[in-house]
Amino acid sequence: MQLKSHPTLSLAALERQYGRGRKVRSSELPAEYETPSPSIVGVVVSSRGFDDLLNRVEDLPSGRL
Repeated sequence: MQLKSHPTLSLAALERQYGRGRKVRSSELPAEYETPSPSIVGVVVSSRGFDDLLNRVEDLPSGRL
């Protein structure tokens, strides 16, 4: 195993990657809260068969039934 001669270079790369990840996540997080959960009526209407309906109902938050 070869050791890197400049460990700060890899630290700097990790810090840049972390910063990019935080920026992406900060834009995704509000969208998760702003997008309303589907209602049971919407799930029933948009289902493509009984099996699809059962799968979608399982994914609903428990308070939405």
